[in-house]
Amino acid sequence: MISKLPYLQIGYRGTYYFRLVIPKHLRHSVGQASIRRSLKTTDIHTAQRRASSLYTTMKKLLDTESGGIWSAAEDENDNSLKNTIVVGNLKITYPDGRTVECEKIETDPNSEIDSENLKIALSQLGIDGKQPGTVVERVEPKTKTAKPISMYIEKIVDDKRREKCSEKYCGALRDAILTFIEIVGDIQADQLDRDCARKYADGFMKLPSNRTKKPRYRAKTVKQLLSMHIPKEDLVSDTTFNNNLQKLSTFALWLKLEKVLSGENPFSGFALDLGKARNQWCAFTKEEIQKVFDPKTYVYDRNRPSHFFVPLITSHCGSRVEEVCCMNKSDVIEVDGVWCLRLFEDADDKSSKNAMSERLVPIHSKLLELGFLKYVETLKDGSKLFPNLNRTVNGYHSAVSNAFNRYLEEIGVKRDKLSLKSFRHSVITELLKLEIRLEHIREIVGHSVEHDITLGRYAKGVPVDVLKRAVDRLDWNLAASQLPKF
Repeated sequence: MISKLPYLQIGYRGTYYFRLVIPKHLRHSVGQASIRRSLKTTDIHTAQRRASSLYTTMKKLLDTESGGIWSAAEDENDNSLKNTIVVGNLKITYPDGRTVECEKIETDPNSEIDSENLKIALSQLGIDGKQPGTVVERVEPKTKTAKPISMYIEKIVDDKRREKCSEKYCGALRDAILTFIEIVGDIQADQLDRDCARKYADGFMKLPSNRTKKPRYRAKTVKQLLSMHIPKEDLVSDTTFNNNLQKLSTFALWLKLEKVLSGENPFSGFALDLGKARNQWCAFTKEEIQKVFDPKTYVYDRNRPSHFFVPLITSHCGSRVEEVCCMNKSDVIEVDGVWCLRLFEDADDKSSKNAMSERLVPIHSKLLELGFLKYVETLKDGSKLFPNLNRTVNGYHSAVSNAFNRYLEEIGVKRDKLSLKSFRHSVITELLKLEIRLEHIREIVGHSVEHDITLGRYAKGVPVDVLKRAVDRLDWNLAASQLPKF
């Protein structure tokens, strides 16, 4: 049995079979308890493709909730209806005057697989598709009888998994829909309209960020949170709002494809203009950076080297936190006599937003003074740069990011929208103040920053010694001599 496709089986000679158990209430009409058919292949990928397509066809033929011919046949206890099948939204008129509307079966007439699967489905059900004397006319598709929104969550999640969406995305999609239900209610899916979307938008923007994690909020319901005054610095970001809105738009479009919802996407037009966002990530001031790396509080922990080096790296090269956290030992390399961090997407679990983020960044001299290369030498070949970090659904950065946020609060630097990500903004701002050439800044940070760097794509290949001089001009006036060296 193939676990991912319960309707796919393998025979003792390696040939794959399709097997579908017929629902009990349809067995009388079909005349058998299950359907088993050879897929005529020993290749797993071909078998999965054929079985998936065949399953979709069979399911639509047997779906009693579709209002199609099978439910009609059972209601009338008339097996003669099994002698006809159609493709398309059709109304079939029989010689005796009876009519029955049929659910659309999505097939591509030019597809060999669809054609063969429909033939298999018909033959298994004893249908030849040739009913003399029938008159066929096209009718407009009707929406299905809607259920509460919660009834569709796992269905869309399953569909997204079949589309190879990540588990992180599927989990976020589920959470977005559940939050909508908490704010608006578990309404019938066909009642989803602009008023519902507006109620959701108004409510969501009043919720705190990370409400299920922060001790102050995690025990409270959405209703209780909406009745509270949430400080501005605790509210969800505009980016979070847009991300959740996008997932609800995806859900609405999926409902339309499922013929549950009609009309326009109710969430269209509610996205916020992030160019004027109220709460983008802030940059550290030079004074705040000095306080962060105060040798009295910023210490090296041999069990958590990432917590010491990651903030230092991001504050001296402007890289994304995840880019640093997922590096391997082999990503620290010497190029033309310059030690660099190689931020390339050359492993399955490496993170890089786009091709412009794949780059070499010279290591700042301050990091070399602190013994960063000596630390790298202690690692085993083939290991991660920071073996103490474990990969989660969010990547490798979660532990160090959370620890850094707690550290900011402890030293009194935690203000609105400051985090480990803020170092990137600080670096870019400082490089611009230093009048570093824009193409060099882009080569260092990985891509242009909207509203700050406006150059188009350019030919990569700035010599690393040139970039090294640009990076070393970053000076936060840190007492590096007082910081613990590795």
